[in-house]
Parts: sequence; C-alpha cells; structure tokens
Amino acid sequence: AGLLCPPTNITAQNCPCRNGDIRLMAGTSSNEGRVEVCYNCVWGTVCDSGWNNKDAQVVCRQLGFSGQGVATGGLFFPSGMGMIFLNEVSCGGNESTLADCLSYQEIGQNYCQHNSDAGVICQTQNDSVCLGGVLRLAGAAGNIMGRVEICVNNQWGTICDSGWDNSDAKVVCRQLGFSNSHAVAVTQASFGAGSGRIYLNNLLCTGSESSLLECPRSDIGVEYCSHDYDAGVICAAQPCTNGALRLADGTDKYSGRLEVCNGGQWGTVCGKDVSNDLATTACGLLGFGTKGASVLNNA
Repeated sequence: AGLLCPPTNITAQNCPCRNGDIRLMAGTSSNEGRVEVCYNCVWGTVCDSGWNNKDAQVVCRQLGFSGQGVATGGLFFPSGMGMIFLNEVSCGGNESTLADCLSYQEIGQNYCQHNSDAGVICQTQNDSVCLGGVLRLAGAAGNIMGRVEICVNNQWGTICDSGWDNSDAKVVCRQLGFSNSHAVAVTQASFGAGSGRIYLNNLLCTGSESSLLECPRSDIGVEYCSHDYDAGVICAAQPCTNGALRLADGTDKYSGRLEVCNGGQWGTVCGKDVSNDLATTACGLLGFGTKGASVLNNA
C-alpha cells in the first residue's frame, strides 16, 4: 500500500505552494518542462497515461501562457522524484486550472513510474516561427502527405526514418487533424531531403498517442542520421458529410471554388448556367453574408 504523508513543521506561513498550484521543471526555458502539481504543501508529478494536448492547453493557460500547448510524454524532460499525484487526467481543454479537470484515479493512487512523467511546451509571444512540438508536412503538393517536420526551440527540423512505421504515421496524421485510418509511413526522403537539424529518431509510437512528443524515442537531436533518411507520411483526408459545402483555393476564406460533398468525397460544381442565386444560397449555407454574393465563372 502507498502512503501520502504531509511534511512535518509545515504551516500556512512556510508552505511552499497551495493545493492545485502547478509548475514546470527541467525545461530549457520557463514555458516548457515536466508538469508538477502541489498537494498538501508537497510538489509531485503527473503520469502521462491519457495525457494529451487538451491537458497541455489547460496547464499553459493556468500558468499564464496563451493556452496553446503541446503535451509531451515520459522522458522528454528529465524524470521527477517523490510522489506522482495525478493519473488519467481528462481535460476538455477549456478549464481554467488542471484541478478543474477530471481525474479517474484519486490523488496519489496509481501504478505509474517517473519514466512516465507528463510535460508540456507552451506557446509564448516570442514563438514567431513555430510552437515547439508542432508538426507540418513539406515537399509535396497538397496538405495530406509530405516530409514530416517538427518544431523544436522555434526552429523546424526533420525526423530520421530509423524505426519509422505506420504506428508513427498514425500519430502524425491524428496530430495534424487528418484521418489516421489509412496512415502510411514513408522513408528515405521520398518527399525530398529537408535541411537543418534532424530532431527525432527511433520513435516507438503505439499509434494511440495524440502528439508525436508523447511517443518513446531517443533524445532530441540526432547526430548519426542524414537528410537522405528523412521520414514522411501519407494521410487520408477526413471524410466529409454528404451535402456539406466548402470554398477551395480562394484568396481568402470568403471566396474560392465551390465544392460539395457526395459519398464522403469532395467534388466541384459545374459553372455553366449557374446564377448569382446559387451564390446567395451557398454563401448563406456557409455562414457568410449573402448581399452582393456572385458567381466567379473562372474559379
């Protein structure tokens, strides 16, 4: 049986923290690190079981950052020590504090180890290039396939394909908002060689993680891989709902080629004999204004 004993000689005056306070430890800057939470005047860690970007958003918001954050799994930051207070945290993403989120196990009651300590990377005003942990696809037409690039320390870099497989690809596609049902891992710089740093190697994702940084892996920074082995993915676009409309390839969100969903796939609308009445109806269904809506026959 485990015990949770408060420290001796602690009073309201010398208690180092209040219940529910959180802090980030072992990061390279104040906006990242291992998440620790205060309970009975003691700091403890959070298990990464079920830990995802919604939990990270709440942590970042509570700490005064923008609320944009990326969850990291065990060993991304050095392990903590002492008690592990929270496990199976389930935030909706809009809570003000981590204490407002559901936790499916009572404080201190879990079977987690410190090699599974949860962490976060929070966005700051100085993140003008990219937010740590964010992914993008490069080197291919369209947005559902390409060379996988990850942001670390406000710089984009690639991933070595050593051990790269479809489980890793599933996590990438899910994190990017695509369907992961047919995610395919691509190796040997099939979408062209990247440049700059190679950040990740030997990823061991199960396929269920919500962020690539939650997967077990080697340390950040790969010195023995080359861009000839940059990893890539092919994701499946999320299926659409029959009858849904969208505008594609416009100069802004208010213009573009009108597309309609049929059978779970997007298709176009023939412009022959189409009047502005159609434009008025479509703009209204898309949630835009209708006055002055018009057809662009060359779209």
